[in-house]
This record gives sequence, C-alpha cells and structure tokens, in this order.
Amino acid sequence: IDKYYVEVTRSNQQEKKPTDSRYKALKEKYKKCKEWATDFNINLRDIEGKLDKEYEKNKNILMSDKYYLYFSQLGKCMYTLENIDFDDLLYNNKYDIDHIYPQALIKDDSLSNRVLTNKQKNAAKTDNMISDITGFLPKEAYAFYEKLLDGNLITKSKFEKLTKKEFSEDELNGFVNRQVVSTNQSVKGLIE
Repeated sequence: IDKYYVEVTRSNQQEKKPTDSRYKALKEKYKKCKEWATDFNINLRDIEGKLDKEYEKNKNILMSDKYYLYFSQLGKCMYTLENIDFDDLLYNNKYDIDHIYPQALIKDDSLSNRVLTNKQKNAAKTDNMISDITGFLPKEAYAFYEKLLDGNLITKSKFEKLTKKEFSEDELNGFVNRQVVSTNQSVKGLIE
C-alpha cells in the first residue's frame, strides 16, 4: 500500500482544559426539576449532593460521559427508570452506555444518541430500535423523558430518538445510505 487515508475531525486545537460549564449547567437545570422530581421517586437533594461532592473531589468527573449521563438522567436508567447505584458506575459491571439508534444502523456517537442504562436491559435491546420491542419501556417513560426535555437535561434530538414509534421507509433508507456512503469513501481511499 503506497497511500492510506485517516479521517479526523479535529486539527490545531489547544489541549482541553477542564471547565465547570457542565457542572454549572446541571446545577441551573436542577432548579427546574424540583417541582416534579418526587413524582418519579427522585431525591434531587441527594443527586445534587453527589454532584457537589464528586465535583469537589475531582473537577474532571463530568468529562466522563458515564458520570455526566448519570447526572443528566437524574440518576435513573433511561430504559427501566430504576435508580442507578452511583457507587457501581466505576466498575462497569451493572451499567452500560447504549446507543439509542443502534450503531448497526447509524454511526452516531453523540450524547444525543447515548443513554446510561442497566446492562441487562441493554443486552435485551441488542441492535434493535426501542420502538421495535413491545413493552420494552415502562409506561411512565415518555412522561419522564418529557420532564427531562422540559428541564433541558436532554436535547430535543435525544427526546425524539427515545420516543419515536415508527420510522418511514425514507428514514430507514437514510440510515442505510449514510452507511453506504461512509463505506464507499473508505473503499475509494483504499483503492486509490
């Protein structure tokens, strides 16, 4: 092979320095959640306490997607709505970060396509869309997602991915077409 191509997304960027913007944003967003948190069995004072304690111990904790998702989901598994044991996050044996739209369909690794969830529930989902699995989500899941959206804890894009019930033929073809384009670009680079 005389030539090869490497696709990159960043160049000439300075070294990342920890910021407290995620921390400040979460603290601000929690103010909107106080009215309804108890409706979903959420002890917001406890979640805020953990955030403050962990942030004081390690200012970089929110750089970890797993911890950031924990705090933005108010300590709940997005598929079961059960409380996540914060102390078990470190060991990776109970919780996964899952792609709402499976990577088999689309290579979207953004936070708006990922949730923190129970490892067993994630394993049951496999490479399916949530809408394809009857009874996968608890009945109060949609109401919880709406509250997270109202509090700006999740984006509109993530909300739509979590709640979309049906996909048009065009949308499904779009997933496939994006994968074909990506593969074709890689093959073209290899051939050249």
